[in-house]
Amino acid sequence: MTKKSLLYDHAGMRLQRVDARSRHIVECGIAMQSRYNTVCALEYLKSHNVGAAVIERVLSHQALHRPVFCAIGA
Repeated sequence: MTKKSLLYDHAGMRLQRVDARSRHIVECGIAMQSRYNTVCALEYLKSHNVGAAVIERVLSHQALHRPVFCAIGA
């Protein structure tokens, strides 16, 4: 897996992942959580080697999500 590139603001806070593959995987996990449930999203993210801290953050803080662009089973 490639090293992930991140953007930071002036205070050193992470803004956005610029690794397109990882971003897409996380966006699909978020979409799965909305469409199906948290367990499905969790298993999907784990199966794509997303780290536990990232999984916890993205599945626990729905209010902080950016718009998601992932087409999952219709």
